[in-house]
Amino acid sequence: MSATLIAIRLLGQYTVAVAGQPCAPLPTERSRLLLAYLALHPTPQPRNHLIGLLWPDLPEKQARRRLTQELWRINHELSKVGLPTTLVAQGDAIHFADGVEVVCDAYQFQALLERSRVEHSSLGSSLAELTAFPRGELLPGYFDDWVLVARERLFQAYSAALLQLLSRCKQLGDWETATAVVEALRQHDPLSEVWIAESLRIGLNLGRPEATLQQYEQFVATLQEALGMAPSPELAVLAQQLAAQRSQPLTPLSFVDPAYLPPLLGREAERSLLLRALQRTQESGGQFCLLEGEAGVGKSRLIESVIADARWRGLLIGSGKALEIQRSQAYQPLLQALRELLSPLRAQQIRVLVDPLWLAQAARVLPVLAAWLPDLPPPPLLDPEPDRVRTLEALTRLFLALAELSPTVLVVDDLQWADNATLDLLIYLARRVSQAPLLVLLSYRAAEARTDAAIWFALQEIDRSSNVQRIELAGISAEASAELVRTLLQLDRPAPIFEQRIFTQTRGNPFFILETLRTLYQEGNLTRTAEGHWQTPWDAATVDYHEAAIPVQVDALIRRRLAQLAPEERQLLDIAAVLGVPFDLATLAHFLPDSKAHLLAAATLVQRRFLQETPTAYQFEHDQIRQTVYAQIEPAQRRNAHRRAGEVLAHLQPDAHTLLAHHFEQAGATGRAFHHHWKAGEVAQQTGAYRLARTHYAKAVEWLDRLPVTSATRVELLMQWERLLGYLGERNLQRETLAQLAQTPGFDARQQRLVQLRQALAEGDAGDFEAALALTAASFALAQQMNDTPGVVETLTAWGQLLHHRGDAAGAEAKLRQAVQLATDDMRLQGEAWSTLADILPARNAYAEAAHAAAMALACFEQIGDIAGAARANVTLAVVAMEQGDVAGAAERYLSAQTLAEQCGYRLLEARIAANLANALCVLGRIGEALRQYAHALAIGQALGDLRLESLITVNYASTYITFVGPDDAVAAQVRRALAWGEAAGDDLCVGQAWNILAMDAAFQGDLIKARALLDRSAAAFAHVDYAYIKAQALRAQAQLCQMEGAHAEALALIRQALAASQQIGATQLTTEMRAIEGEILLDCGQIAAALDAVNNAAAQVTPDVFQSYLLHYRCCKVWRAASEHAAAQKALRLALQEFDAILGTLSPEQRQQSRTGIPAHRALLADA
Repeated sequence: MSATLIAIRLLGQYTVAVAGQPCAPLPTERSRLLLAYLALHPTPQPRNHLIGLLWPDLPEKQARRRLTQELWRINHELSKVGLPTTLVAQGDAIHFADGVEVVCDAYQFQALLERSRVEHSSLGSSLAELTAFPRGELLPGYFDDWVLVARERLFQAYSAALLQLLSRCKQLGDWETATAVVEALRQHDPLSEVWIAESLRIGLNLGRPEATLQQYEQFVATLQEALGMAPSPELAVLAQQLAAQRSQPLTPLSFVDPAYLPPLLGREAERSLLLRALQRTQESGGQFCLLEGEAGVGKSRLIESVIADARWRGLLIGSGKALEIQRSQAYQPLLQALRELLSPLRAQQIRVLVDPLWLAQAARVLPVLAAWLPDLPPPPLLDPEPDRVRTLEALTRLFLALAELSPTVLVVDDLQWADNATLDLLIYLARRVSQAPLLVLLSYRAAEARTDAAIWFALQEIDRSSNVQRIELAGISAEASAELVRTLLQLDRPAPIFEQRIFTQTRGNPFFILETLRTLYQEGNLTRTAEGHWQTPWDAATVDYHEAAIPVQVDALIRRRLAQLAPEERQLLDIAAVLGVPFDLATLAHFLPDSKAHLLAAATLVQRRFLQETPTAYQFEHDQIRQTVYAQIEPAQRRNAHRRAGEVLAHLQPDAHTLLAHHFEQAGATGRAFHHHWKAGEVAQQTGAYRLARTHYAKAVEWLDRLPVTSATRVELLMQWERLLGYLGERNLQRETLAQLAQTPGFDARQQRLVQLRQALAEGDAGDFEAALALTAASFALAQQMNDTPGVVETLTAWGQLLHHRGDAAGAEAKLRQAVQLATDDMRLQGEAWSTLADILPARNAYAEAAHAAAMALACFEQIGDIAGAARANVTLAVVAMEQGDVAGAAERYLSAQTLAEQCGYRLLEARIAANLANALCVLGRIGEALRQYAHALAIGQALGDLRLESLITVNYASTYITFVGPDDAVAAQVRRALAWGEAAGDDLCVGQAWNILAMDAAFQGDLIKARALLDRSAAAFAHVDYAYIKAQALRAQAQLCQMEGAHAEALALIRQALAASQQIGATQLTTEMRAIEGEILLDCGQIAAALDAVNNAAAQVTPDVFQSYLLHYRCCKVWRAASEHAAAQKALRLALQEFDAILGTLSPEQRQQSRTGIPAHRALLADA
């Protein structure tokens, strides 16, 4: 059965309603009071308690009878409106009957006040809930004692709730809500001084005296008229302060400025200990200092002071701060400190002191070191645990070397949040710190550190391992606390009671002292008189300032400052925050028509240090202010402001697509943001800023499915996006985009042809040449059907490129010559056709034609501003120059191409250029630079996941490494991976080169049988390659192996084949090298005269560009010595040694040693010396 609702109203008037129907008043006053009391106290009430309240003067027996009568009257009267029984007696208690639901406004209001006391909802909602409740006097017209007590209690509870809400507003700096709460207090108790005192304090805090003083004058008049009283002296003093502020505002104090750095007081003993540690570090060696204390006690401030002292003494400083959120990031605070300690010059200095092995190991966790020392050799492979220890050793050596350069201070703040790797390194370093002038200063919170097992273990290990200075920071003394208060407030005399209260509450914690004073000041409880004296509301009556309760949290000072702004000032700041860029008055006029008013507002904001003026515009004093302002703007208002900003800027700067895209995106205007992101991407791509273009295109592509775009628009955007991904080498995403394009409806034949062609190129890049060629043929057929000459040219060019990569050089040349003949009207297509033809012609030994084609391509690309195309054309010119013997010219061309590739962010091309540049540097004897370029190219190839690129670079890198440094197991393993790819892809050139390198590695290690087997497999692969330059090199390798085996006749036949091949292609340097090898082999055959002719011919042609020219000189030396031409032999030997030393000089010490001992020809040269 549902309950019957009785609504009893006791506030403002007394009414009763049953089931929504008003009831006639109960017939007697006692019955009305009995029902009211039970409604306010709905639990069962004892009879004795009720008769004591309602009939205190009657004897108990008579009072009980009266109670029974009134119960009957209530039940009888309410039964007339359909309620059979309202109140029942159960034992000795009275309560509402079952089935009766009572709703009493006064009881609900009591519950609301209690809830507001214990719960903290938002300020605005709390105030709205309190003030919206229908109120009035409790039981008006009734004056029983219990009624008066309840009435006063309810009045005071409401006052207390408002005052509690006001206190929260002041703590949070919400002065707007605080003002509304004060108004509620005024309406509630207009003659109380509480509300007007709070109003005066808010006026003082906000610096707005006019309106508040008017309110005060009205209060004084009302108080005099109603009670014939004057305001209290304390209230009058507040009013006087406000009046003084109106006539002469006081200058804000420095301690309320968030940038204010408080003085270091009460830390003389601790600072003295640290200064002595600094001195010992400089004089006799390093040590650790452990600085322990609670949060806010002044550890960081003391460290700042010591850092300043150390810097004044000329020590290096490296500071790191452990962060709780980064506890899983290895070495985080120490790497932060290293980045502060290191510089390019310092890295070079350290390289003198630290072996490259350790620098290379350290560079693995400190990338900046690798950037400054890019030719560091990779450290040998180790198992995980020794590798971890090696890292500890490397970083320890790095710190000690820095200290050896100059005495150093290493600071780690908040060690209680350090990662385990940092702790391990500090323990490791503690055992060695005495070896160098290194002071390691660790600070931590005592409670956290001592309860964290890993931290506490590390601290104990450090304490055992090192000369440790332990310093425990407690709060500063009462005397120092008092001095700090006087310093901050600029007091000219002590305020002992106030100072003692601050010390008692903060326990001498300097940070808490500062924040306490800021809070009291901001809340208006710490004010200055017109004469500049400080006072509080409690000065006259307080005993110990216990009234000065300190809030747990203090909100950001910027927000408090913002609360003091006038509406027009805040409006201007909101606009500036949304704009996000410097702005001038002309721009502002589009948002705020009243130019004069907002000019004055801007001037005020500059004076208050929210904005600053530049010669051309306004901008925020600090970006943190902009962030705070922006965060406070309501989301709906923010979106509207961004939309308005977009509309204004679209009128003023219609080509500012990036800025417009941002504003319309933030406004939720996705359609307009889509347009501007797309446009911004196009502009960025046109200027070669491919990475920036990617950002904009990615956003536009993301919105495709959300917008009602046409199929044509979708196709156009996706095709541009796919091409950009190709430039950037993002193959997987490129192929996904192409698959998405192929499924897009509404293609015309032209678009279908183009998508098929792009898919073909992507499949070719992925190594699936069968699929690539099939797609190309389909694209070509469509172009022919449409009589689309540009399409035919484009497809032929791609077809030739794919055939070239497939190894069909003749087929590739035929397709490309056909493309060049047709490409006459489109400069881009013409450039691509010329460029691709230039790429494949060297494989046909047509170098002059290749150079011509590349020059034509370069002219086309430069004319249309195609940076990537110009880079590729330069690469081809470099290749041709290289193979025709102009190695220095080739290197210059590669450097130009590399610069262009970096400018356009074309990572795939950048890797190819780096690899080819390395080849040229090898010939020039710049082996160290070459290895760095190879490493750079390999890193890119690996990052791109391009196995073909990685494999081709590997064979060049490995060939150079083993030729100049010597055999290496790790390098050989890389070659075998490249070999596996080459065999899978059917790339005979890659396969032949890989077997050749592995054969050389085996030969240098003395395993000639294995070398022969490997070299035979190389020759079998090269038999399928129509590339004279490579074939000449392969024949040379076979000849030299035969020479090592003692098969001199066979060696001679092979080297003469190599010589003929190099002469056929006009490779002068290669021919010269072959002549010298021929002379050495002839010497082995005993044909001294023929040998002499060969080396004389080689010596006459030798230039610095000849590969391994120092070995050429050594071969000449041996022949001349055998021919008794001793002077020439001695000169050649000196020259060989000089050039060999120059080569070694480009290598690391470890590589130099390996080169001297690991390569047979090098051992022979050094032995002959």
